[in-house]
Amino acid sequence: VPAGCEYKYEVLKKSGSEYVPMTPKQGKENQTATTISLNVSGWGYGDYKLVVQAVSAAGCSSEATDGERTFSLWEQPKVNVLTTTTPEICEKTVNNVTFTYEMSSVAKQFKYELLKSGAPTSISADYTAVGTGGKGTFSFNPSSLDDGTYTLRVTAKSEHDCTGTKEATLTIRNMPSLKIGR
Repeated sequence: VPAGCEYKYEVLKKSGSEYVPMTPKQGKENQTATTISLNVSGWGYGDYKLVVQAVSAAGCSSEATDGERTFSLWEQPKVNVLTTTTPEICEKTVNNVTFTYEMSSVAKQFKYELLKSGAPTSISADYTAVGTGGKGTFSFNPSSLDDGTYTLRVTAKSEHDCTGTKEATLTIRNMPSLKIGR
């Protein structure tokens, strides 16, 4: 925006093949700041256009097309369900723990990592495809883990690299030892 000018802006939302004003109207007049910050919460997913016009002290406006930028808001994937039938196990007695997940339709990949006191353990898996219909299972072998409470963090990722996470707890109980002496 040239020095000595104010600007006005409006945000339009794509509807079909056209961009239309939002209801309620999103925009401001008589602006002088060098940055426009938009609070997009509650706008919904889709394509938007920011239209900025410079306005001189005499009230003359620039062409609307001189200051247009388009942007998109994408849905964040969600891990809706993350469960196991064995949330508590005894140390070094179980060779397989299975978790069931259900994710939102925009989740295309997921990864998991097992944490103890916030630090990663040796159990993790990099991004892999989400199961059909956003549902599936994955398993890992906890037999190398010591007793304690662990956090399983699952991260879902969309095709636009948006992510969402959910955590579940796995508790490993100490296995008592018994020695019979002579």
